Amino acid sequence: MLPKHWTDNGFHFYNRIKNRGPKAGLNSPSDFETAFKNGILGKDSGDRYKVRTTILNDEGKHLTFFYDYNATNKQCEMVTVSYVA
Repeated sequence: MLPKHWTDNGFHFYNRIKNRGPKAGLNSPSDFETAFKNGILGKDSGDRYKVRTTILNDEGKHLTFFYDYNATNKQCEMVTVSYVA
């Protein structure tokens, strides 16, 4: 589910998804992947892009994936997932 080169030594990412995911309709890695694939791609800044999903939190903010494009190896690397307006 995570990019190849990502390491989450403290399992923080997985714990957050496990604890908060069901409330957002993310009950499996497949749900997480579908939310990402169906999101709206947009440029954030520099080589950073974002994918805004239709999943909303209690404040009406969208679950958004942020990732960087590395031109050297031509790969995208996820930076964070957050709720934004």
